[in-house]
Amino acid sequence: MSIARALVEKHGKIAAVLFPASLLGGFAYSAATGTSPIEEIKKWMQGKDAQQGYTLNFRLGGVGSK
Repeated sequence: MSIARALVEKHGKIAAVLFPASLLGGFAYSAATGTSPIEEIKKWMQGKDAQQGYTLNFRLGGVGSK
């Protein structure tokens, strides 16, 4: 069975494992560091964005523009 086929056929089981695991992981990260992992990722992305000189364009669905 290919990976793509397995993902299609087992997506419910995969989601049933990954969703609670991601919630627990985020909670553990917040408890350990005192910050939100989402905010950390946002800061990291903004830092990378500023270094490369790109602006992300989520509203129009674009990847980025100079």
